[in-house]
Amino acid sequence: MPAKFCLKEISLLGLFLLIIAAVYMSSIFLWDLDYYEILILIILILVTPAIQLLRKNHSIKEIGFNFDVTTLHNSAFTLIFLLLTIVSVYFLSLLFWGNAYFSTAFQFFGINFLEVIFYIIILAVIEELVFRGIAFRILLDNFGGITALIITSIVFMLAHSLNNYISLVAYINIFFAGILMGLMYIKSRSVYPMIIFHAGWNLILAFVIGSPVSGISYTSYKNTDQNKLSEFMLGGSFGLEEGFLTTILLFIMIFTVIKFFKESPKVLSLEFKRYYS
Repeated sequence: MPAKFCLKEISLLGLFLLIIAAVYMSSIFLWDLDYYEILILIILILVTPAIQLLRKNHSIKEIGFNFDVTTLHNSAFTLIFLLLTIVSVYFLSLLFWGNAYFSTAFQFFGINFLEVIFYIIILAVIEELVFRGIAFRILLDNFGGITALIITSIVFMLAHSLNNYISLVAYINIFFAGILMGLMYIKSRSVYPMIIFHAGWNLILAFVIGSPVSGISYTSYKNTDQNKLSEFMLGGSFGLEEGFLTTILLFIMIFTVIKFFKESPKVLSLEFKRYYS
């Protein structure tokens, strides 16, 4: 049950978005700075709890940094999702495309290997703190889960508009990926399953399957031998995320999260006291 609409809450949301916008605009001038991504992460790690503390009767624990048995359970399901992705893509790529995806993987190892992995993980953490962090939490508390899911998923989808080779199917899949990760938060009240899924998904696409990640290719992937059916199922130059297989996998994962993700009793107890005390 969402709390009563509060102007201060929306003002804090606006402040958070302004800070994010300022950080984004600064990237135009500072993008070439070494470890700029780490600087963004540090800013978000400082700003997120600060905004939460400014909210009346709210605890930092509610953001979702709690780690307990429930988090382990939900994280295990998240790892199963990622394994399901690998297996599904492997067999469908053999069926439709002669295993072209996996044949391009493992050709990226070199001097920048660890740096690229580090970059992908940091970027996933940043995106989750921005899209499913404090902003999602304020929307959830004031307007309910459905509104929070739709708004953050639309913004998450539109944020990929500048990516190379973006397509209608890619937009749709990114929207449902936002829904999936938002549901992970609503059910578990923890940021860890979302971060594991987001970072794990990008790493598996880039370094196991060998697919472009949202239009960015980390391997020697080429689109020359692809046919219409394989492109429909497994995506084209944007990568697996614009394939119909991803749509199917996302719906399976959404159903699984709704049915099998556990809720953290400690965090829910804190919320119950805040709403009804």
